[in-house]
Amino acid sequence: PQSITLPPVGKCGSGDALVFVNTGSGGSQITLRGNASETINGLSTYAIPVAQYSRVTVQTDTTQWLITGA
Repeated sequence: PQSITLPPVGKCGSGDALVFVNTGSGGSQITLRGNASETINGLSTYAIPVAQYSRVTVQTDTTQWLITGA
């Protein structure tokens, strides 16, 4: 499994977005983590679906990260 920690929301502008694509072919799990106590849709982590080329877009409102596309 791989883990990616998102940047601090305080260092991002409102509406800033990141797109993650799972390019692995072996069903590899990628987990996004909020920075320190920051959350993603109110949770500390978010697992990107394991299917190859699954993608997720996260966007900040400067207080948390939100899933805006999956």
